[in-house]
Amino acid sequence: MLFKVVSGVSADIYQLWSSSDTLNEDKTEALNVNSSFRRHYKNRLVPNWKTASPKEARVALYKDDNELLSMVFNASNSDNENWFSKNRMIFSPWTDLKDEYAFYFSIIGRYRRFFYISKPDATCSGDDGWLMSTYVGCAYESRFPEQLCYTVNCKQAQNGVSTKTLASQMSCWCTYVDGPEGANDSLTTFFQEVLA
Repeated sequence: MLFKVVSGVSADIYQLWSSSDTLNEDKTEALNVNSSFRRHYKNRLVPNWKTASPKEARVALYKDDNELLSMVFNASNSDNENWFSKNRMIFSPWTDLKDEYAFYFSIIGRYRRFFYISKPDATCSGDDGWLMSTYVGCAYESRFPEQLCYTVNCKQAQNGVSTKTLASQMSCWCTYVDGPEGANDSLTTFFQEVLA
């Protein structure tokens, strides 16, 4: 696990993601996929993304120890921002996302909505999208200090007012194995450089 945000815990998620800081990296309980550890988590691999050279990245949403959904991305030759994009998406639980026009698809998002995947929006009642970490704006966004919204039916984009639901946490994971020959060389080199 590289990164975890917990719904209901206030923070600027983009600032946390994009800074060079780590957070709760020394707390093994932060790696739990339940919400027993009520704080965000960030591993040193996030700010050192290029050096670590991940092959795949996965974003997963959880509620009460259960994975609700996940997305998989090709992270080869990416940085810690551009891996989360439609053109790098390998798998999505939303069957329409591959062919549908996603106006916003980025970590930085818009309107203080992060890890944001949405169609063009004009009003709160017109918010059609798939995923966001949010805490401002529309009435459905202000139920908690920070929340993770996603489309309920996991098949297609839906209007945020009535069909978004909450996950208790979102986690980002990476795979570094390239193959049997020298499989973890880049990750081993990374740890030798950073931890030395």
